[in-house]
Amino acid sequence: MNATEIKSDERLDDIEHHFRVTAGPGSGKTHWLTHHIHNVARRSSRLTSVSKIAVISHTNVAVRELVSRLGNTAGSTEISTIHSFLYRNIVRPYLHLAPAILGGTPIAHQDVNGHDEHHPYTRRLHDWLRSNGKARLLLGSEKTKYKQIVKCLRAIGTQVNDHGDAEFVYFGDTYSQEVGNLLTHTSLLGYKKLYWEAGQLSHEDVLFFSHRLLKSFPNICRFLSARFPYLFIDEYQDTTPIPADIANWLSAEGTIVGVIGDPAQSIFGFAGASQDHFQRHCLPGQRDYSILGNRRSTASIVSVLNKVRTDRLQQESLRDAVGKTPIVVSGELATAIETTRKFFGEDADLLCLARDHASVSKIRLALGHATSNPWKLLDASEVDRPRFLSQLAESVSLSDQQMFDLAVRRLARTCSSSKKLRAPFAGEIAVTQLFRYGFAVSLLEFSINRCEFSPNETCLDFYNGLRDFVMGEFSGVTIAKPKAIGKFYQAAQKIRFRDLLTTVRTSEESRMTRTIHQAKGCESHSCFVLLSDDAIDHLINPVPMDQEHQITYVAISRARDQLAIYCPSHDRAAELIGLGFRNPIAK
Repeated sequence: MNATEIKSDERLDDIEHHFRVTAGPGSGKTHWLTHHIHNVARRSSRLTSVSKIAVISHTNVAVRELVSRLGNTAGSTEISTIHSFLYRNIVRPYLHLAPAILGGTPIAHQDVNGHDEHHPYTRRLHDWLRSNGKARLLLGSEKTKYKQIVKCLRAIGTQVNDHGDAEFVYFGDTYSQEVGNLLTHTSLLGYKKLYWEAGQLSHEDVLFFSHRLLKSFPNICRFLSARFPYLFIDEYQDTTPIPADIANWLSAEGTIVGVIGDPAQSIFGFAGASQDHFQRHCLPGQRDYSILGNRRSTASIVSVLNKVRTDRLQQESLRDAVGKTPIVVSGELATAIETTRKFFGEDADLLCLARDHASVSKIRLALGHATSNPWKLLDASEVDRPRFLSQLAESVSLSDQQMFDLAVRRLARTCSSSKKLRAPFAGEIAVTQLFRYGFAVSLLEFSINRCEFSPNETCLDFYNGLRDFVMGEFSGVTIAKPKAIGKFYQAAQKIRFRDLLTTVRTSEESRMTRTIHQAKGCESHSCFVLLSDDAIDHLINPVPMDQEHQITYVAISRARDQLAIYCPSHDRAAELIGLGFRNPIAK
């Protein structure tokens, strides 16, 4: 790739060409993209009163950041995540056409009201298993396989098959042949239909329908291109095959497509993303650019980043600061965190990152932010009530981040469809849109107040308090009472509700302890990265296109001024000294 080097504040004189910008961590690509959008909005002759610049970013947090930076220019754009963009412009207006291309599959398109992460519902899951001749998996003796299936269904994704058609796929390890046979596209399509009949869509459904509709009805693509003469996609190295196809289709209809990303930061392979989409992205007349400066990190941290990077891109720190040498700590986790805080300064805001949720829970326990990791115990008890409590906890977290609208929308979809209440709620009442959102707001306000005044109560006490509140405030609405001998009752009385809040997994994470994937796009003055002993190999002996190496690279590139890596083994920690780290307690 022969790319022209540009600065993060450099303007492109020719705005009417496809482009690809390779920009490493901290390069100021959001800064560049913001200025490019200003430039296009000011100079383009193709923008009209009914057309806009489409901008796709990876998270709602990144979307809000772009909107705030653009100021008045935001009115000339439509900035959103890929799922929101496709839902608003393809799925919502054209979903009624989908049955014709799916063999007459019934879809309650008139009842669809948004999309969300997929959570299996007990009744539909059981109906699906029975329809596949697997009713025996509902027996208590088969509970291990049943739990495996539930876990797999939470990880359904999409891909484009050899025929160029979108299909559902499970990304993950198959537990057994019997479970694997239920995870074929045909079987998963049958599972999905049960939700579509009720007007329920998940994120992967939005991708699936968008691809199928655009491929079957080319005029939709032409209409979309006319409305959006420009399409800019950030973090393109993490795109999946369906958005990549859609970008190519729109470019063929006349939309100027620009993509920004960094192959070395491609970390969503588990969802079907591949850096190949970025590296092989090539449109007629496309121009390639690169931004080599690093505006974020000190020279000491950039030096480490350059040593572990596997391609030819080498960054230069644009800050006038060498900074502290990154450190490596080992041994007992709580002690290592304390050592890091003393070295960085007790008042430093420490962003703690880990590879997976289990490791994040270990950090939170070490920091004293939680007394246990309750979700494994709660999820094993049943399906419906843990699903509801998970969304309730996430909505409380979103409210803390001032994302109240998103919190209410997601909770409303969890509690009811456009026609009836969902488990654990029940009742023969008229479910209007006003009721749905009023109900969600009430649950959210109750939960926030309850947590403030009863911070140490058990999950069982919280649930029973919520039950009394709902049945007292909403005539005709009931909520299932836990049975004293039931698994949920036994689990919930061992857990504090506050621990659910501090350990809940959320797609819009802003807490200072989170997974590396959740930290994409963020930065912090000081970073603490927990690595396993095996993960050290991915730094010391980096291999091109190795997903684990890229995940670790993303983690250490979040630090602005101070960086610490933790691994349990003292011997493995010592191996990092050659990369530019130091042991803070060594003499």
